[in-house]
Amino acid sequence: MNVPDTHIPLIKSMNVDFVKRCQGDIRVKASLSDEDFVRIHEEDRGDVTVQVHVEDESGNEPIKAEMIWAWVNKNRARQKKDN
Repeated sequence: MNVPDTHIPLIKSMNVDFVKRCQGDIRVKASLSDEDFVRIHEEDRGDVTVQVHVEDESGNEPIKAEMIWAWVNKNRARQKKDN
């Protein structure tokens, strides 16, 4: 994830549905929108839903996945830990 060094990325959840059998090798692609990229770099904390596209050799999408990632400022995380 494209989180600045001043922040900590955290995965909140991941949902994976195996729709059909894979044929051959698979390719996985996950990307952020421009708006999400800006939010990650400008906000101290937040979360974003990332769609994951899995394609096999035949061009089918046998696996559907979604991840929810969060980020928090390292200083904020340390303050909570110290309390």
